[in-house]
Amino acid sequence: MRRVVQILAAVVFLAGLVLFLGPQVNGWLGQRNSDSAIDTFEAELPAGVASSGEEDSGKAADGDTSEGSEDGESDADSADQYFEEVSAESLAALRSELEAYNRQLYESGQSGLRDPFDYENSSFDLTRYGFSQNVIGVLWIPRMQEKLPIYLGANSENMAKGAGLMGQTSMPLGERNSNVAIAAHRGWKGIPMFRNIQSLQIGDKIQITTPWDTLVYRVCDLKIISPEDTEEVLIQEGRDLVTLLTCHPYTQNYQRYLVVAERSDEEPR
Repeated sequence: MRRVVQILAAVVFLAGLVLFLGPQVNGWLGQRNSDSAIDTFEAELPAGVASSGEEDSGKAADGDTSEGSEDGESDADSADQYFEEVSAESLAALRSELEAYNRQLYESGQSGLRDPFDYENSSFDLTRYGFSQNVIGVLWIPRMQEKLPIYLGANSENMAKGAGLMGQTSMPLGERNSNVAIAAHRGWKGIPMFRNIQSLQIGDKIQITTPWDTLVYRVCDLKIISPEDTEEVLIQEGRDLVTLLTCHPYTQNYQRYLVVAERSDEEPR
């Protein structure tokens, strides 16, 4: 009888341990996959393209205190061994296609836009241009200490891995007459993502690294809207905007929390 009690006690203990450590393990795995997607994106860029490095204190600024592998190579250096750089010709062709897409959106008044969270499909397949994944850039939010890969298409698969650039909204090229709408969960399987989005304040920095440049934006507006308020993500004449979207209130989804940021001419740090 004592043996049975000991076995039951061990089973209960292990079950409790799994319940306690499960979220931490999921969060670690999710963060590792997110970081790997960013490393791959940066490794595939030609030498000399701006990195998505963090301000002042490097990776420690967003919670990553790793010092690379034992032989002194960084994760990005290691990734270079496995992924070929995207050619300059492919990047030029992609840029031209994205510019034409942005013009078409602006001139049509984004006539295809219906609901901010309806736009799951990407208008572009980056693997056709030499990328191994459909990541258009890296989003870095210093105040939130959050860095996420930006996948094309705000579908459930992409948003489980990082942020999703919504279809029928602008591509991040640093152009006037554009509004880049980026959606993310308010926490997903242990990864914070946009969980702490309400900590952002007017004037806070948002930075996006693309295959061509590192773009700096400053928060200029904070809004709570209903899912039907699609005009909030429309292009505004003469402005270069980024709009972050997530569910609101936290743990619920009947509203949307928006952070609107406008392009700054300051140099990325």
